[in-house]
Amino acid sequence: MSATQRPSGASPFQNPPPPAALPTALLRPSRAGTGEPKPPANNPLVGWVVISAVGVVALMAFYWLSLREPTPAPTRQATVTASPARPSLPKPAEEQRAEKEALTALKSLQSVTSVGVTYADYMHRVGDAKIKVDQAAEQIKDSKIAALIGAAMGYYKGVGSVWNAKIQRHDVGGYLRIYATDCQLLSDLIARSDRDKYPGIALEVEGVSTMMTCAAQEVAKVSELIDRRPQ
Repeated sequence: MSATQRPSGASPFQNPPPPAALPTALLRPSRAGTGEPKPPANNPLVGWVVISAVGVVALMAFYWLSLREPTPAPTRQATVTASPARPSLPKPAEEQRAEKEALTALKSLQSVTSVGVTYADYMHRVGDAKIKVDQAAEQIKDSKIAALIGAAMGYYKGVGSVWNAKIQRHDVGGYLRIYATDCQLLSDLIARSDRDKYPGIALEVEGVSTMMTCAAQEVAKVSELIDRRPQ
């Protein structure tokens, strides 16, 4: 019997058989090619990552807030009235006496060099003056006065060294240059001697007297400082 022939006795008005069920994959519409993203799969690891990130941010915010120092409240500043400067107190009598004794010893050398003296006599006077100056220096507490007295005594001792070098016919220029850094007159003499046609002659002739003048200048500084101090 052919496929188009109906069995005998069958009604021509019978309902056709139901269509066969399609596979489930064919019933679901495909999202491919439509541009619509697929829904993400539920992954518990993503949730833990988000929670950890939020916790880290919270801890950093708390740490930053804990580092901030609170702004101190304004305080009232006390008004301080400067007290007037106190006048310098007079020195002890013992120190004043020591300063004057040292000054007297230096002035005695100055007077000797101004009237003329032999080398031997001068060295004797320098030895006596140094003993008195050293004894007085033990009682002098004023550092400035002590430094000036020491400088003056150093010049008078230097005069003896230059004088002896001149007598022995040694080079006096080396001695003079040692003291020239602190005495402008001596520095000028050395500069002038270096410019002369015959260098060194001016130092031989004027070296000793110029050293004495430098010493006298230091003595004048000591005298002025002592006289203007309160007694």
